[in-house]
Amino acid sequence: MLNWLSPLNYSSAQDDHASRARKGAGNWLLESQSYDEWENGDVEKLWCVGKPGAGKTIMASIVIQRLENLRQSFKDALNIRIVFLYLNYKRQTPLVQLLGSVAKQLVGDEVPTPKPLKDLWEKNVRRGNKSSALPLDQLDTLLAELAKEKKVFIIVDALDELTTDRQKLVNHLSRVHQHVKLLFTSRLIEGLEDLSKGFSRVVIEAHQEDVHGYIDDVIGNSARLAKFMRYDRRLEPDIKHEVTKRSDGSTPSSRTTVESNNTGCGS
Repeated sequence: MLNWLSPLNYSSAQDDHASRARKGAGNWLLESQSYDEWENGDVEKLWCVGKPGAGKTIMASIVIQRLENLRQSFKDALNIRIVFLYLNYKRQTPLVQLLGSVAKQLVGDEVPTPKPLKDLWEKNVRRGNKSSALPLDQLDTLLAELAKEKKVFIIVDALDELTTDRQKLVNHLSRVHQHVKLLFTSRLIEGLEDLSKGFSRVVIEAHQEDVHGYIDDVIGNSARLAKFMRYDRRLEPDIKHEVTKRSDGSTPSSRTTVESNNTGCGS
């Protein structure tokens, strides 16, 4: 029945992105007032915008993981839903499947099957629509019913990679329920002001502690670089300074970035 709503499953993507997040990365966002007001306060819509390579997807995975960890510690965990979509320009997905995935995640492992979904399923099966996509108005009604009396967080990563229906996706998710918490990430794109109307905004960029932590990981996993550091203790701070200066708000993307700066600092 859940796959009837949507074939999409983003769990593997979340596991992959979260596994690549360095311990402590993104603390600057999680500890910011803007994020705290979204997670715990009255702010219900947060838009995280950043340049390509700024780490928006990893940041989304960090937020999702944090919320999942918090959910498991709450007594009413069964009434909390963490919903997420990872968009990708290589895999353009129909709006109805994206919203169906949201509905699917709102159901989660709930037993028995929520009555609104069961009724909708039986209604469509009787009409022979078992394999057809649900009309958007029925999906809207279902989402509103499934979100009732639940605390819901919806995180959508890389809205800019959805080539069509961006505004429609924002609109549909914004009216799921007045108390649903929404978080989108995207690049600076044309029409962002209209898309993000009513949202608080945070700029995602590689902070110094994230860049330095990344460099520490690269050095720790490279015998060649570690050898250089032992020979000259000045190299590590010099490399950190140079890479941070050149990063321009983006996270270094490879060991080569650090090694090339090692060469530059030694010249």
